[in-house]
Amino acid sequence: MKDEDLLALPGVTHLKKTKDGLTVLDLSDAEYGKEIFEVVTKEGYISTFSQQPPTLEEIFRLKAGAPHE
Repeated sequence: MKDEDLLALPGVTHLKKTKDGLTVLDLSDAEYGKEIFEVVTKEGYISTFSQQPPTLEEIFRLKAGAPHE
């Protein structure tokens, strides 16, 4: 799939490419993972699909960057 197609999938908030050639998608909610897996595997086999929770650093950036109440 093209990057534009991946970014258009429901729940995808960000896309980045790693130096290893992997495509990493950030999701607004982990629940979108199953739907995205079904879409990207329709075109055939993909060698890697892994859904990871955010790291502590990513959580901190999300929370520290959010407006304070």
